[in-house]
Amino acid sequence: DAQVDVHGLLATTADIADQDFLAGRYHFSAPSPNTDASVVNQGLITIGQHGFGGLVAPHVRNSGVITGRLGQVVIAGAPTFTLDYYGDGLIQFAATSKVTESSDTSRPLVQSDGTISVDGGDILITANAAASVVEEVINTSGVVEAHSFAVEDGVIVLLGGEEGTVNVAGRLDTSGAGPDARGGSVDVLGDKVLIADSAHINTSGSAGGGTMHIGGDLHGEGERQAASQTVVMPGAQITADATEAGDGGQIVVWADDSASIHGEISARGGAESGDGGFIETSGKNHLNLTSTPDASSPNGDGGEWLIDPADITIVQGSPPVISVAAIDFGTSIVYADLVNSALTNGTSVIMDTSTLVDDQQGNITQNSDATITMLNTVAEEAFTATLTMNANNSL
Repeated sequence: DAQVDVHGLLATTADIADQDFLAGRYHFSAPSPNTDASVVNQGLITIGQHGFGGLVAPHVRNSGVITGRLGQVVIAGAPTFTLDYYGDGLIQFAATSKVTESSDTSRPLVQSDGTISVDGGDILITANAAASVVEEVINTSGVVEAHSFAVEDGVIVLLGGEEGTVNVAGRLDTSGAGPDARGGSVDVLGDKVLIADSAHINTSGSAGGGTMHIGGDLHGEGERQAASQTVVMPGAQITADATEAGDGGQIVVWADDSASIHGEISARGGAESGDGGFIETSGKNHLNLTSTPDASSPNGDGGEWLIDPADITIVQGSPPVISVAAIDFGTSIVYADLVNSALTNGTSVIMDTSTLVDDQQGNITQNSDATITMLNTVAEEAFTATLTMNANNSL
């Protein structure tokens, strides 16, 4: 039943030197001597408009509510850190050390099973651990939302660092609020990324879909951290649709080594107007793909779905039941039914292994019993789906 109503709040187990505090240097450089030191919120924290809320410790848990508007929230599992103020209410957070010990390896550094809601604002959930300290660095089973406005996009970033798993089991939502709003952005990054069967990640908007990066950036390039393994479980929902008049958004699901992707993924164009968006589902070395992304549009050009592992084998038959413990990363498999469904819906499919260097394979193999048939089930002028196969080696 606790209530905190302030414009700015920082709750931390780290200490700051008197001279740094008096000089306005917010360098919290002294960690707690307790390696299991924690900050826990079970009440209601309100930071108002353009406010700041931060919970920072080796272990952080939000089981209550943190709410505001057009502000910033930082939830971080780190022993020491710095805050830098840049004017216009912008605050930069940086962890300066890693969690190196924990008495319970099954306890996440950051757990959010409550609600964080900052419409039009920025939410950063981050953790920094040394190797083998904990199994999960971040677990979000609650609600994290930063709805976008026409003039201000919401931003949610989960950064898991170089070790451990980032587990999304709840809702991440930067969908547009209002008739002229596009969806915002969501990044889920770390060494291992798990999107659980109960997860719903939404960057849809009435005027256009937003952007989403799960496990890395487009083609695994850019400055975003690339995960070694990314898993999207059956039942997970990943959505960047334009719901009225606008283009579908961009969704990237990537892994540098192995990706296993089985949830519902869509970046559809608007019901009134607009084109389909762009979806990439790629594992650089291995890919197990049993879901059918949808980047179609009822009143515009269909979008694109890119599949980009080292080698591709197209097989026939019903996808198997998937469990995290039983995921087989040994072969890159695409089920032919998925391609059929995408083409029928008006989503163009690109299978591409041509970006490999010359001494690697880059084959695309279609098993003899796997048929790909494009069925025209919509008006001729609206049907723009194509199938493209670019192989570095053999096709």
